[in-house]
Amino acid sequence: MPEPADPSKPPHRRVSRFWLLAPFVATALLALGGSVGWWVERIRLETRLDQTTKALKVQGVDISWSKREVSGFPFRLDLTLQSPRIADRSGWALSAPQIEGEAFAYDPGHWIFGAPSGVTLVRPVKGALDVTGQALRVSVSRLGSPAPRWSFQGLKLTFSPQPGAAPAMLAGADLLEAHLQPGPDDQAALLIRVDAGRSAGS
Repeated sequence: MPEPADPSKPPHRRVSRFWLLAPFVATALLALGGSVGWWVERIRLETRLDQTTKALKVQGVDISWSKREVSGFPFRLDLTLQSPRIADRSGWALSAPQIEGEAFAYDPGHWIFGAPSGVTLVRPVKGALDVTGQALRVSVSRLGSPAPRWSFQGLKLTFSPQPGAAPAMLAGADLLEAHLQPGPDDQAALLIRVDAGRSAGS
């Protein structure tokens, strides 16, 4: 027969398994929510790129690339474009072997783009100009708003005209920065900084 309960000992209480499993359930839900959020932002990014490309083409601006890849799961959106090119009807064009962009998944309105292999600027009359350097970066914030902010930074730049093209005003610069900042009443300020610039004749 069972022994009588000892009145000096507190009664045994069962611990609910819910509190044991709650941290694991919460972690799984957070991971699932983050995964779904990243895929939603990826779809939005690809859709926005396609819509912008079509809208600009109607205005006479052609944008193309040979391959597009979006990665960075789960915290970043990494965009890689192979052989991107943008050109307008006037003859101006900008191309690159590769463009890399990066934004945090929770802040898709702020992007940083880089051209690790440089870019080629085609001028309507003066011809093509190869721009290379230690770094070529463009930062875009408040993307999608009526007045985004743009910043360009180039380090140890070299401007080399292709055969038959005219040289640029600058042959090189240790630092070139350009910042476009929106102001009131549909105004904007363009700030340019050049350090150790070298003219084509020097």
